[in-house]
Order: sequence, then C-alpha cells, then structure tokens
Amino acid sequence: MFSFYDIPCLTILAICGALVYLTRITRDIVARNHNEPPPLSYWIPYLGNAMAFARNYSEIYNLISKRNLGRAGSLTLMGQRVYVFTSAKDVSSVYRDSSLRFEPLVLWGLRVVFGLSKESEKILLDESNGPESGPLFQYSPFFHNALSEGPNTNDFALVFLERLASQFIQFDKRLACQPKGIDSDLLEWARRFIGTASTQALMGDHIFQCEPDLLKYSWQFERDLPTLQAALPYFLARAQYANREKIVNAFMKFHQSSKADKKSTFWWLDATENLAASGGMSPRDVGVLIFGIWIAVSSNTNLTAFWLLLHIISTPGLANAIRTETGEIFANSDVLDTDALVTCPLLRSVHNETLRHYSTAASRRLATEDTIIGNYTVRQGGVIVCPNRLQHMDAQIWGADVDAFIPDRFKRKASENIYRGEEGWLRPFGGGKSLCPGRHYANKSILAFVASCLHRYNFTLVKGESLPAPNLSMSD
Repeated sequence: MFSFYDIPCLTILAICGALVYLTRITRDIVARNHNEPPPLSYWIPYLGNAMAFARNYSEIYNLISKRNLGRAGSLTLMGQRVYVFTSAKDVSSVYRDSSLRFEPLVLWGLRVVFGLSKESEKILLDESNGPESGPLFQYSPFFHNALSEGPNTNDFALVFLERLASQFIQFDKRLACQPKGIDSDLLEWARRFIGTASTQALMGDHIFQCEPDLLKYSWQFERDLPTLQAALPYFLARAQYANREKIVNAFMKFHQSSKADKKSTFWWLDATENLAASGGMSPRDVGVLIFGIWIAVSSNTNLTAFWLLLHIISTPGLANAIRTETGEIFANSDVLDTDALVTCPLLRSVHNETLRHYSTAASRRLATEDTIIGNYTVRQGGVIVCPNRLQHMDAQIWGADVDAFIPDRFKRKASENIYRGEEGWLRPFGGGKSLCPGRHYANKSILAFVASCLHRYNFTLVKGESLPAPNLSMSD
C-alpha cells in the first residue's frame, strides 16, 4: 500500500514519462512534416542517441540503412541533428553540393575530438582579411599541394622507407637469434612498425623522447574515437579524455623543444607548426594541431596494412603470386620504386579489396541552408554523415558476392553474374572537398610495407588461429 507521501513522486514520474513520450512523438511528426530523413528513436532529450553511438557507431549506421532500405536516416548527438546518407547516388549529391561545407567540421573535430580551445577556434576562423581568409581555409589547399601525387609525396615516402628499413634491420637482428622464428601478434607488430616509421618520418626521433608510450596512447585514442565523437560530457568519459590529454601534452612538449631537437621535422609539418604559433595559438593548441596531423598520417595506414598482410598470408598461393608480381621491382633498384609498386594489378586489387572491407571512414558536411538531398530535406545547421563502408557493401554496385573477400575483384573479368570492382566506387578517402590529401602517401606506404614484408619474411598462422572478424565499431 502506498502512503500519501508516495503520491507526489509517482505523479512527477508519470508526468516526466508522458513528456518524454510526447517529445518523442512530436519529434517524429516534425521530421515527417519537414520531409527530413526518418529519425532514430531515443528517450532522453538532448542526449539523444549519443550513448548508443559511443558504444557502436557502426551498428547505428547499419540500423539506419536497414530500416530505411539503404537510403537515409537521422539521429541526435548531444542536441546536434545528424543526417546519415548511405546510398552511393545520394553521397555523390552530397559531394557536389556547394552549400554543404566541410571546413566547419574540421574545426568541430579539432575541438570535440582533439581538444582545441575556443580561443584557437577564433584564430583559425579569423576572416578579417575577407571571406575564407582565415588559417582554417588555407590548410586544405596547402596540404593538397604538399602531398600531391609526384615529387612531393615521393619525398615524404622516401623518408618513410628509410625509417622503415631501420625497423626491418632491428627486427632482423632479433629474428637471427631465433632459428625457429618469432611468434608475434600481427596487429601489434604491423602497428609498431608503421607507427614508428611514419612518426619518425614526420618528426624524427625526438617525439619518442617526449613520450616513449606515444604509440600505446594513440592506439587507445583510436579505440576511444566513437566516445569522443559523441561529445559525451567529461564525467561520462574521464578515461578517454585523460588518455587524449597525455597525447596532447606530448606534442605540446615537442612543440616547445629546441630547433636542434626538432631538426628532422618534415618541412610541411614544421611550416604548419610555425604558422599556428605565429598566429597566436597557445603551445597546447599547437600541440593539438600537430596531434591531428600526426593521426591523419599514421593511424589508418597501420590498420589497413595489418588486414592486407593478414589476408595475403592466409589465402593459399596469394603471397607467392604477389612476390612474383613484384619481384622485378625489388631486384632492380636499391631504393624501392613505390610508383611502380602501386601499379601492380594483383597487389593493387587486394589492397582495394582490403579498403572496401575495412575502411570505417565517413565523409561529413555542414548544411549552411536548407538543402534537398535524395528527395529529403536537410535543415540548416544539420550535419551530414556518409559512412563509406555502407556504400562498399552495396550489392547493386559490387555484385552478389559483395560480402566475400575476393583478392582479384578489381582485376577479374566481368560477366553476367560477376561484377568487376571499379575504383571509382571505392571511397575510403572520402570525396569532394574532403578528399584526403594524404591518400597517395597512404597507398604507397601501405604497399611498400606489405610487399617488403613478403620479400623479407615467411609468415604462417599459429596453429589454431584463423582470420579474425573485425570490430568495425572501433578503428580496429
């Protein structure tokens, strides 16, 4: 039996429950009336779908795609309306629409994901010299030029190859002491090889003196990305924010080091760092900026290289076929010709198939005005997200065997029931204005590492091991 004092509490709970339910119904009605993509349900206003997104964003994207027949849907993350488009046709429309902006979301990423201060936001957005004159709008063309295909990318790739060779020499010494070979976690091995070489190519050895555990913290950061992207408050993600701060502090310490300690910094990182500091950004925020550039250079390449190498060594006959295909490239030069390597048909096909299966990248845009995409209305201020993997798993584009890993998909002959993979439908590096400027370097560094591994070593899976299923809710 309830006492008199229980009644007000129950009444309040009932009223709150009714208000939440009415809010949910009203939200759905408003979305239909404005012809917005159907919203994904949630119970707590403002928080929206943020907790579910932080747990498994890949599953959220899949759920939207399945519920709406591969078209579009929407969700709410900490009060922000997010529109998710999954069909290739709609994504192409997003890339073409000039009213959808990419730069503001770069700033959002630096602030929410990497921890940039509001003061530095204002510096990056400063348009006192005219529209789009701020540093934020200059970085994209600068990096597209600095990492353009040809000499610019080749110069950086060459430094990477030199650092990679040092990693191989160190490992060879260990291997020579183990006649029966070395058992190793392939993911950690590949991550450490490429992570170390790419970091040293970018900023020399001094960064590891600033923080010896930098790679370990960065791998945790990659696992924390869904939580950080959901913009959860600090008290709900203390460990994730604390780990991020360790990395920021490392790059701030690097920035504040002497010129002699930083003499091996690659020129375009050095130029970016100096520009940010001279523009008034604090040492910590310069560290944030370096952090963002470093992640873009090193994070995705090591994971892709791991999956590519794993598929090659676990597919009977594939490793030897690639060794044969690339043999002349390794035999004819003291310096690996990465331009020749990226044109090898089978190696390139397996690499593309790896990107198709394991890329979890998503293109993003901000709607600066109400816009029509695929017969849906995207309202001003909304964020558009295009998860690339959903397009990579579209049977209408890739055929009935879309779920299978087919090493020669991108070089096989097409027939009535077999589709040949088209690189034009492959979007692991985004598209339009957000097309990744470092894609040429990424491809060369991945293929150089994997092909070099195949020519230097023999790999066998430990007895009882099999190809693992990827956790696509995280970066790895």
